[in-house]
Amino acid sequence: MIQEMKIQDIKYQYENEKNNLIAEIKEFQQKCNNYENKISFFTIEIERLNGIIMDKQDEIDDFKAKFKDMNMQFMNLRDLHLVSVMNSS
Repeated sequence: MIQEMKIQDIKYQYENEKNNLIAEIKEFQQKCNNYENKISFFTIEIERLNGIIMDKQDEIDDFKAKFKDMNMQFMNLRDLHLVSVMNSS
């Protein structure tokens, strides 16, 4: 009788521990799914932001080129003005 009670107790502990482990496994699986979804979302977001960065870099490069051209035009006009002032003296 005592032996049977010990066996029942061990079976109960085993089932209880098994159920706890199964619950933990399900919880970890859910967490993994959540993390995979977050990784996918962040990957897409990073790609979107990289696209924006590339667009902004293109805008900066265009601005630099236009600024360089305008600066050259200004220097040419300045030089022409200086030449005309010198010639009129």
